[in-house]
Amino acid sequence: MMYYTNSIEMTLQEKAILFPDKLALKDNILSYTYKEFYMKVTIFENYLRVNGIRKNDRVTIYCNEKTVLSIVAMISIMNAGAIYVPLNNKLKDESILDIINDCDPKIIITDTKNDFFENCKVSRDVVYMSLDGLEYITETKNVFHDFNELVGKNNTNASCEIEASDVMYIIYTSGSTGKPKGVMITYENLFSVIKWREEALGFNDKTRLLSLSPLYFDPIFQEVFCSLYAGATIYLLDTNHKSVLDIIKCIDKNEITKLICVPSIAKIMITLKEKLKKYNVSSVDTFVTGGSAIFPDDIMCLAQYFVNANFFNGYGLTETAVSAFIYKIPDPNCIQTVMIPIGKEMPGSTAYILAGEKEVKDEEIGELVICGPNIMKGYWNNQDETERVLKSNFIGKSDIDSLLYTGDMVKKDAYGNFIFVCRKDDQIKISGYRVELGDVDAYINKLQIFEDACNIVNNDEGKKICCYFVYKENNLLSKKEIIQKCEKLMPGYMIPGIWIPLEQMPKLPNGKIDRKFLGNLKIDYAKVL
Repeated sequence: MMYYTNSIEMTLQEKAILFPDKLALKDNILSYTYKEFYMKVTIFENYLRVNGIRKNDRVTIYCNEKTVLSIVAMISIMNAGAIYVPLNNKLKDESILDIINDCDPKIIITDTKNDFFENCKVSRDVVYMSLDGLEYITETKNVFHDFNELVGKNNTNASCEIEASDVMYIIYTSGSTGKPKGVMITYENLFSVIKWREEALGFNDKTRLLSLSPLYFDPIFQEVFCSLYAGATIYLLDTNHKSVLDIIKCIDKNEITKLICVPSIAKIMITLKEKLKKYNVSSVDTFVTGGSAIFPDDIMCLAQYFVNANFFNGYGLTETAVSAFIYKIPDPNCIQTVMIPIGKEMPGSTAYILAGEKEVKDEEIGELVICGPNIMKGYWNNQDETERVLKSNFIGKSDIDSLLYTGDMVKKDAYGNFIFVCRKDDQIKISGYRVELGDVDAYINKLQIFEDACNIVNNDEGKKICCYFVYKENNLLSKKEIIQKCEKLMPGYMIPGIWIPLEQMPKLPNGKIDRKFLGNLKIDYAKVL
C-alpha cells in the first residue's frame, strides 16, 4: 500500500480492526480507543461533506487547547480531501485575519466561543466543537448536533480520491517581512518523511509517545502520524498550558517511551535536575531534539537522567515537511565535539553545500540546498517567494526537478555528517575574520555559566557581538569573570563585546529564541555589564 494515496482512512480502519480496544489518544479529559477514534473521525468527516466541504477546500482550525477532538478534526479535514490550515491563536488578530483572507477557508473550526471572528468581521461559517457535539454557526442561524445524533446520519459514502501531489496542509510562517507565508505540503512530502522517521526512531505498537507540539507547529504531524501508523498510543500535552515539570510527571505516570521536544524545553529540564530525581523517566527509550541547536553539555546532562534513552538530533524546516536530517548520538554520556551534527539526509533526498553556485570543499561552510520528495510544493498565493527559494537546473544536473535553498549555513565533518552552523543572515565579519553566530552560541553554552544565552550582532555598536543571557541561580558572575572564562575556550575575536543579562529569554510559540525581538531591542546601557 502506498503511504500517501488514500492511506489515512484505510490505515485508521485497519488499526481499528487490529487494535479495537487499544488506547489511541488521550488528553487530560478525553481518551479514545482505535475503534472509537476511527468512528469519531468518520462522523466528523461525513459532517464536513454534508456541509459542503469538497476536495481542495481550505478548512482552518483555531483552538485554544490541543485535544483529542482537535486531532479528530484535523484528520477528518484531510480524509474529506480538504486542505488543513491551523491558525496560531498566539498571533495578533491582524495576522490571523491576514491568513484567513489569504487562504480563503470554506469554514473555520474552533473549540472556543469568543468575539474574535465577529470583531474581525470574518465572513466565514464557523463550526464550534465541544465534547457534546458540533454547532454550525452562520450569519443567520446556529444548528447544534449531538455526536450520537450524527452517527450514520446523512452518510454520503463519498470516497475522495487523493493523489500524492495533492496539498495536505498549509502551515503559515512569519518570514523575514513579518507577513505570514503559507507553506504547501503535499501527501507525498509528509509521508516520505513519516515512513522514514517511523523506521529510524523505532515506532511500533508498544510505543507511548508524549505529544508536546501545538496544533500550529508542524512537528505535530510526525507525532500523530508516526504513532497512528504504528498502532502506538499518543498522550497529548499542551505546553502552552503546562509546565516542564508537568511533562516529567506525565512521563512517569504514563511510562512514556518516546519524547520529541525543542531544545528550550530540554534546557529547562536540566535546570530542574534535582526535581527530576523524584520521578521515574527510565521508560523513555527515544529522546529527539530539533528546531534549533542543542549542545553537547546539554545532552550529557540529560543522559544522566534519561538513562535508557537513545538520543537523536534532527533538522528540518516547515518547507521540508518537518524533517530532512537525523543524527543518532553514539554515546550521549561522552560527546567530544563542540557542536552536535544533524546527521545525513533522509533516503531519497540529496543535500548540497554551496557557495554561490559551486559546491564547497570538505569541511568548508556554505548554504544548505536540498532536493527530494519532502520538498514543499511552494508558498500559497506567493509565486515570487516560491521562485526565490525553489530553483531548478542546478549546475547542469538535469535530473533535479526542484532545489530548496534553505538559508542555513552548514558544513560536513570527517564522517560525512552535516553540522548546522547558523542562519545565512547570522554570518558576519569581525576584524577580518568570518564569524558564525552559531559557533559563538556553542562556545558560550560550553561555559555552562548561563541558564540560556543568545548572541546577535549590534550594528549600532560597529558590528559588535551582543550576548543576551539569563544567569543561572546563585551564579552572578561579573563581566571580567565571564570574559576570563571565554578567553580559555574561544578566540578573542569571537568573544562578545556587549553582555546584557535578562530575567528570561524571549521565546517564539514554537519554543525557539526570538532572535528578531532581541535584534530590535534598544540597548539599555544601565543594564549592560
